[in-house]
Amino acid sequence: MFKVFVIVSTFCTTTWALHFENCGTSPFSTAYIWLNFDMYPLPIIFPDELHMRVNIRILRNLTSPVIDTELTKVDSLTGNMTQVPCIQGTYIGTCRNIDLCTMNNNIVSTDPPSFQEQIDAIVTTLLGGHKGCPILATRSTDKDVTIKLHPLSSSLHKILHGDYMLKLIVKENPASKDNIGCIRFNFSVASGPPTPPPTVTPSPTTTVGAPLDPDHIVG
Repeated sequence: MFKVFVIVSTFCTTTWALHFENCGTSPFSTAYIWLNFDMYPLPIIFPDELHMRVNIRILRNLTSPVIDTELTKVDSLTGNMTQVPCIQGTYIGTCRNIDLCTMNNNIVSTDPPSFQEQIDAIVTTLLGGHKGCPILATRSTDKDVTIKLHPLSSSLHKILHGDYMLKLIVKENPASKDNIGCIRFNFSVASGPPTPPPTVTPSPTTTVGAPLDPDHIVG
């Protein structure tokens, strides 16, 4: 049977300092691959518009995936990193076993949207913007999305201001030891004028994934 190797760009850069990395446990278990991820302006400004372009390849149908989030705040002076704990009842912080199907189904918006709803919109867009489950295999989910960010209270803005690293992990189910997809990137939240729209320059750095039968990839 004819086999091919999927070449996955694992480290990409843009001229406005966004870096993202696929960080899956193993190429043999990976089913959720970020081909491209762009986000601007950086730093993220409240209020403003956040522009996101996300392109994901999904190698098989997923019936009940869950996600883990690992959010770390980085001290810009010392480089020290502090993990942000999960805020109870939200998806904000370092949270475990978030039901992605429920999250996709429960996206609603008040006017103006709450801070939680704005975070939900960002996370679901980052995961491909699926509507419910199952999440079907596809060669590309390439989407451009603009999310309107609304003002925050001065106290919340003071808490959020800073530099962060986010690791988003996709698992087949809560008991899975290996993840089936992972993305890691840095971002900042600040007040001030946004940077101009970017010119994207993908890095040539690649890694070779597991051998796959192209007939088994639905697209």
